[in-house]
Amino acid sequence: MKLRSLLFSASLASVAVGLVATLVALSAVHEENRTSVVRTQAQEASHEVSGLLVLTQEYARHAEPRAAEQWHQRQAAIAKLLSARELVLDEDPALTELRDVNQSLPELFEALEKIPQDDRPFNLRRKEVLMDQLLTSTQATSDYAYQWFQSATVNRRAADKKFQYAALTTLATMLLILLSLVSLVHRRVLRPLRRLDEATAAMSRGDMTQRVASQTQDELGDLSRRFDTMTQTLELNRQQLHDAAKRLRVITDNIPSLIAYIDSDLRYQFTNAYFQQVLAMDPRKLVGKRVADVMGPGDYASLQPYLEAALAGTHQQFERVNIVRGKAVCLLTDYVPDRNEAGDIVGIFATAKDITELKEIQRAYAQGEQRLRAITNNIPAMVGHFDAEERCLFANDTVLKLQGIDAKDTTKHTLRSGLRDDSYAQHQPYVQRVLQGEICGFEGHIQRNGQDVYFQAHLVPDRDTQGQVQGFYLMSFDVTKVRRAEQERKRSEQRLRQITDNLPVLISYIDKDERLQFANKTYQTWLGVDPQAMLGRTILETVGPELYAPRRPYLQRALRGENVRFEAEADALGIHRHLDTNYLPDIDADGKVLGIYTLTTDVSELKAYERQLQALARFDDLTGLPNRLQFNEKMAEALERAQRSKDGLALMFLDVDRFKAINDTLGHAAGDAVLREFAKRLQSSVRQIDVVARLAGDEFVVILEGLHSSAEAEAVARKIVDAAAVPMDVDGQALRVTTSVGVAFQDHAAPALTVPQLLARADEALYDAKAAGRNTFRMA
Repeated sequence: MKLRSLLFSASLASVAVGLVATLVALSAVHEENRTSVVRTQAQEASHEVSGLLVLTQEYARHAEPRAAEQWHQRQAAIAKLLSARELVLDEDPALTELRDVNQSLPELFEALEKIPQDDRPFNLRRKEVLMDQLLTSTQATSDYAYQWFQSATVNRRAADKKFQYAALTTLATMLLILLSLVSLVHRRVLRPLRRLDEATAAMSRGDMTQRVASQTQDELGDLSRRFDTMTQTLELNRQQLHDAAKRLRVITDNIPSLIAYIDSDLRYQFTNAYFQQVLAMDPRKLVGKRVADVMGPGDYASLQPYLEAALAGTHQQFERVNIVRGKAVCLLTDYVPDRNEAGDIVGIFATAKDITELKEIQRAYAQGEQRLRAITNNIPAMVGHFDAEERCLFANDTVLKLQGIDAKDTTKHTLRSGLRDDSYAQHQPYVQRVLQGEICGFEGHIQRNGQDVYFQAHLVPDRDTQGQVQGFYLMSFDVTKVRRAEQERKRSEQRLRQITDNLPVLISYIDKDERLQFANKTYQTWLGVDPQAMLGRTILETVGPELYAPRRPYLQRALRGENVRFEAEADALGIHRHLDTNYLPDIDADGKVLGIYTLTTDVSELKAYERQLQALARFDDLTGLPNRLQFNEKMAEALERAQRSKDGLALMFLDVDRFKAINDTLGHAAGDAVLREFAKRLQSSVRQIDVVARLAGDEFVVILEGLHSSAEAEAVARKIVDAAAVPMDVDGQALRVTTSVGVAFQDHAAPALTVPQLLARADEALYDAKAAGRNTFRMA
């Protein structure tokens, strides 16, 4: 099989396998990106649902239009988020349930809004039932959002592992392809080339007996066989040339010129000993070789026209340069045609004389002049050479173009004629000094086309061989851009200072030695510290050891190139602030950390708002007791503790007897007062470790932990019933309020019950207590 076809087939197969591996890796990357987006949206949905739950509870308390409008906006935002394009194909069960429950919320809320705002018992009871359903559905939305987030997190991790596996598989595949190609090239290309290289090396040493003897039927095999044929031919010709060269050797070896004879096939038939001295070539090894082979492709291409012209019958004389022992050798070469008796050209007499030394002298002079002009023409400056009378002897291209002077007319001008009056007046004092032998320079300023132009001039005396000043050199640099840049930098720094000094953020720059190099005016406003007094001082000196110690790890991480963010609290000027600080490393182009930019923001108001939101979401604002959300958390934790400790647990479900009648007869304000007092009596009837929570309306629950028998729960229930029956003062009126209690007991030896199961049992026991005439308790 031809080598070209074999390599093409192997390359095509490698590309196909690599493409498949790349597509697999890209698929894994796409899946990883998709799961990352879904996880982010799940997290955002969980946050939005928590806000919706807070708004639902707020509407339950006050039924304000503002709260209803915010509720609809938040619910619409959740619905929009759940219908995002990225989630259309997501079939996560929690997401499906979340969509269904969220779609049902507007209908419940709208039904709640349509109930007339009056005190009719029927409407109040409908409102109470709908509100309880809305709160339960909203809580279910929160649970499904959390389950969706957990599922999205698991999917994200699985996609990460899939991507890692795909990346490793792709890498292993490409490595295997590479090893296969290397093996193929070594066996079919490099090994034959090595044998061919060994044969050519032997030929270069004069051994014409070396043969490759390759039998492979490919391009390298053909090349090897042609090489064997060529060496056989060279061996024959070498013997013929050897006889002729021997006759001429004695005469030509003593002539200080290169002498050679080249036949019509452009092969050396004779070379004298001077080849060794001038070109470092062994003349004996040149005989029989083609000029092209000896000189190489580059040199032969330059000689070929002269050789062909000599073979055509024309005497050729030319100069050429050879590189010998790393040095250039210039030869004046003559090619004289050799004619036989019939007048036919059968070869070329070639002679070459070494004229390197002469050419070096000529070249040094020309290069010196050319180098000087090239340097002066390419530096970004005006360069001139003047005599003692200020006549111009030389001007670079920059001067000629600027002044519109022809190079041949340079000597017709003087320094005065080449400069404007205002510019010459600035130069003239320094010209007098340089003509006295002083090297001097200055910076000047002129107006050109209504614009300010700045320049730097340098004057150097020109001395003759006796040290006398015979003129001077003038170099003038345009520094307008530099000066304008400096002015702009100063204006920019001033603007930056004005901006940073008026931002409500602490901004500073710390170098790699932890010294402050910049601090804005906000340090004065917030901390009462003069920013200028801080500059040059270390952070330790500025804030003291107590405040420096907690910041030191963050500083070290930032100085290693890491973006660092942390929060801290500070008291200054009588104000307590909660601060959020960012350390941003200043990294140069080489990756070296030069310092740290610091940005510190006052987030005190945000922290206070977060605490308020947490309180609203977890506590009942009427009684101050934990609400349904916190009850669910506490109940789950209590069940886990009971299973670990093997203790009993009781859940009490109770409400105020005939509470609706209290609201109808005394008003909602009196009803709220009853609920607050009832909550206090509940708390006073149980231990501090027990949990009392308000679920909704007049419904309360109590969690009792660490019980050994149901009798302990009965004792607490009896205590609550007795405490509630004590008359309470409501708006100056003695009011006797009773309660009914349902108790569900979880024995550690019995199968574990879930929170909904315990709550359902306690609710059934409560209905039994109601049926028994109220003002009592019943065990489930």
